[in-house]
Amino acid sequence: MDTKHTPLPWLTTKHGTPAYSPQFGVYAEGEPKDHCIVKGDSAEADSEFICRAVNSHYELLEACKVALVHLDETLHKEAIAKAKSAIARAEGTQQ
Repeated sequence: MDTKHTPLPWLTTKHGTPAYSPQFGVYAEGEPKDHCIVKGDSAEADSEFICRAVNSHYELLEACKVALVHLDETLHKEAIAKAKSAIARAEGTQQ
């Protein structure tokens, strides 16, 4: 499994579609194509939600890695185990 993610930030933009059939693309800055296309009445809100979810996921992953460095092994064993597990799941390396 490739664990290298598409760089941040992820963004959304409206495609040239009529108001009665809205369509939005979700893409990463600098990427030449959409990662997904969202259609329907709530397409704008849904596409923005996808971008926020992806962006915050990676921000939380990085925050978790930083926090892990500062946790004292003797005082925070459970927190360290949970942080390591969350990092492994996020990076797709959990066995």
